[in-house]
Amino acid sequence: MVFDGGRLNAHLSRLHSAQEGFTLLSVDDVHVNRCPAELVANTKEGTMRIFVGRLVQVFIAAIVLSIEVRAQTPVIPPGDGSIENPYQISQLGHLVWLGDTVDSSSGKCYVLQNDLDASVTTGWNGGQGFAPIGTNDSLSFQGFFDGNDKIVTGLVISRPLQDYMGLFGYVGTNGVINSIGLIGGSVAGDRYVGGLVGCNAGRVDNCHFEGTVTGGSSLGHLGTGGLVGWNIHGGLIIGCHAAGSVTGQDGVGGLLGGNNGGAVRGCYASSTVSGEWKVGGFSGMNAGSLGTIDDCHATGTVTGTGSVGGLLGEN
Repeated sequence: MVFDGGRLNAHLSRLHSAQEGFTLLSVDDVHVNRCPAELVANTKEGTMRIFVGRLVQVFIAAIVLSIEVRAQTPVIPPGDGSIENPYQISQLGHLVWLGDTVDSSSGKCYVLQNDLDASVTTGWNGGQGFAPIGTNDSLSFQGFFDGNDKIVTGLVISRPLQDYMGLFGYVGTNGVINSIGLIGGSVAGDRYVGGLVGCNAGRVDNCHFEGTVTGGSSLGHLGTGGLVGWNIHGGLIIGCHAAGSVTGQDGVGGLLGGNNGGAVRGCYASSTVSGEWKVGGFSGMNAGSLGTIDDCHATGTVTGTGSVGGLLGEN
């Protein structure tokens, strides 16, 4: 079972604390040891994994142990980041570690080993959820992330006052995101908000998002898209799709909030899109002298006030 906050009942006789973990000795001899991303309890009935964060508060009241989850915990993945031995991402803690070390991601390779259930992120960081990988153009993801056709379900990011929101907040010019799907999650931010990527200056290839994306509500707060919030000069998006609900103010689209000098090819969106200005079923806007959108289409409902279109809000 996964325990992400609440109460664990045990008949306690002694509590032993240590830097590396703690052990609960009880009638049933329940041993709980801490590793960086989770607590693992081995009981007579089997193994129970309890995902925790950096700050765990333990309260002993009679026979009740309460564990409060407060934050994300990074875990170093196996591998060295080379092409021959890429970092092997197999748990949420590995993604947290990637975000913490994004400044050293240039030239590094990462491979997602399995599907991930990220629903526990709804309670992380005081309700703000997952902290995006890459936060701006000077602290962006610059490596190669191979999603290996795996799926991340239930990822939650709820930071309505922050820019560059998505699993990857900012993908830099050398960054590549390939073959990953996100399903059933929600992402909320202010400007440059996407289900997968907030702002892309690199390459996003064969990826998809199905869920809810919400951007800022103020005029001029640009870039809310189902998959990518903003695609800038040099950014390339190929063979991707998005579905679900996208809501924002300015520059809102089913797949892409706006394409400002980048290139988008062979993509589609089937989303419900709503905004005020520059609202499109596929992209809110296509701007910049080099901006191109080729072989793309969209289905779904689009509502807005000005510059509203089934494919593009403004070109």
